[in-house]
Amino acid sequence: MSGHKLFAGGVRRFRNAMTPIEWALVLVVALVIVAAVLYLVDNELLLELVTEVVD
Repeated sequence: MSGHKLFAGGVRRFRNAMTPIEWALVLVVALVIVAAVLYLVDNELLLELVTEVVD
């Protein structure tokens, strides 16, 4: 499929068209999603994963 070229062009146009307020909104939504995932994941499991990565 030739969707990648179309997608890349669309992303470039989309990024240039976005205002700082829209960027802030996207950032806030992303942070909320990350916070929700961290909240839902069991803390012990998360701690275990972090220690695996650090070791």
